[in-house]
This record gives sequence, C-alpha cells and structure tokens, in this order.
Amino acid sequence: MVDQARWSALLSGRIIAVSLRMLYLMFCRLAEWLTLLAKTSAAKDVEILVLRHENAVLRRANPRPRLVGPTGPRSAL
Repeated sequence: MVDQARWSALLSGRIIAVSLRMLYLMFCRLAEWLTLLAKTSAAKDVEILVLRHENAVLRRANPRPRLVGPTGPRSAL
C-alpha cells in the first residue's frame, strides 16, 4: 500500500502534468486562431480549393459502397 506522502507526491505530479498539457493545448488553439485571423481572403480561398481537391481525390480512391438488395436503406421499412 502506498503511504500518504508518496500518494500526495504522485497526485501533485499528475496535476502538474495535466495542467501543463492544458496550457499547451490552449496555446496551440490560440495560435491557430491568430493564424486564421491573419490570413487574407485569397489565402482562405486557396485553402478551401486545396481541401476540396483533396476530398475529391480521396473519394476517387475509396468510393462509397452501393447498397443493393435487402441491405438497402428501404429494407427496414
């Protein structure tokens, strides 16, 4: 069984680690927001076009399966 002093030390270490992780995540999110605010409209449009192209390429590589017969969406009705 872990004595009280050791348990307290483990708990405080864990609290510090979680607090540092939370601060890191908050900083990353803030940096993302500031980056987004600094982008021009043209840069945002280019990013949207690139993401749409990436989406189209992924859909060609992995087409949706066709639901035919008793496994179709109307079979439950």
